[in-house]
Amino acid sequence: MEDDLGQSIPDVEIKLLNTSKQILKTIHTSLSGVAVFFNLKSGDYFVRINKQNGYNAFSDTPVSVDGDSDITVVLEHE
Repeated sequence: MEDDLGQSIPDVEIKLLNTSKQILKTIHTSLSGVAVFFNLKSGDYFVRINKQNGYNAFSDTPVSVDGDSDITVVLEHE
């Protein structure tokens, strides 16, 4: 997780939702801004990040997972 200036954002709560928008998992980023959802099956999901201090929300953004997928999320300053 990083901001639009390339800085890591620690302790951000990230929710993973299924296509029915039910929350499957909730995790937080590490001090270096990294967060990992383990053991996801291939398929479509949504990522939800509520508004953080000084950053806009990243709400219900669709993502597709196929095998070992890496997704970088960039939060924009308000």
